[in-house]
Amino acid sequence: MSLLTNTYDVHKGEFETAGDASASIKRKLKQLGVDSAILRRVAVASYEAELNLIIHSLGGQLTMEMNPEHIVLISRDCLLYTSPSPRDRG
Repeated sequence: MSLLTNTYDVHKGEFETAGDASASIKRKLKQLGVDSAILRRVAVASYEAELNLIIHSLGGQLTMEMNPEHIVLISRDCLLYTSPSPRDRG
C-alpha cells in the first residue's frame, strides 16, 4: 500500500514543461527527508522517463508511489493503436 501517490500528465512535444513532473517528485521526496543518494537516482530516472514520454510517445502519465520501504515510478504512454493487440486475442 502506498502512503503517497502523485500522478502527472505529460504531453507529447511540450518541451517547455519538460522536467516539471520530475522536479515536483524531487521536491516532494526532499521535503519527506529521503536520503540524498536515493533522491538523486529517483530524480534522474523520473526525468528520463518524462522526456521519453515527451519525445517518443503521444504523451502519457508519470506516477510516483511511495511507502516507507519503496519508491516506485510508473510511466504510462498513450495508446498508439485502437485495434486489439494479438496478445489480447484469447
